[in-house]
Formats: sequence, C-alpha cells, structure tokens
Amino acid sequence: MELFRSKGFHDQKPSFGAIFIPLFDNDGLSVKEIAKLSKFTKQTASIYIRELEGLGYVKKKQDKVDKRSVLIFLTPKGKKLRLIANTCVAQVNAEFRKNLDPTEFRQLLVFLRKCI
Repeated sequence: MELFRSKGFHDQKPSFGAIFIPLFDNDGLSVKEIAKLSKFTKQTASIYIRELEGLGYVKKKQDKVDKRSVLIFLTPKGKKLRLIANTCVAQVNAEFRKNLDPTEFRQLLVFLRKCI
C-alpha cells in the first residue's frame, strides 16, 4: 500500500485488490464473475465496485448480449493503476528474489497464488 500511496493513489485499500486482480487479467467482467474470482459474495463485490466507480477506477456498462447483466470495465484511471500495480509487484518480487534462489522463488509464487 505504501508503494501505491507513493505513486499518488492514496484512496486505495487492500480489499480493492480482490476486485482489481480479476479486472487486470480480463477487463469487462460481470459482477457475478468478479465475486466468484475474488471469493466475495455478490453483495460485497457490488459494494466495492460501487466504491471504485465513485473513485473513478471502474465504470459499468450494460452487457450487449445479456441485457440483464452489467459488465465492469477499468477507466483510464483504473488502467493507470494497473501499470502502477505491475511496477509494485515487480519491486516486491525483486525484494524476495534477493533472499531466495530461483527454485525457492518459484515455490513462493506457487504458494502465494494458492493462498490468493
């Protein structure tokens, strides 16, 4: 979070990551898909999405195929955050690499992905 704040993103919360990570991988997901991938309830995901929309990071668009569904897209501000997130992840990974050999580092990534 310190890295995000140092880049000017003072309004971020750790819980937002669970919403952003699926969108960073696949922009334009439904609330239901985001909830499933984030392991949040649909209601909790909706609350965070509404908050992120208010902060200008995401926007909602009606699904052209299923008119009952709303899709969530990153705004330009959200896309800028994705670039910063990639930089932050690279910095954190570099710190871990200093103390781990390549096999240990790969194992760490596997473990962390499992935890997420």
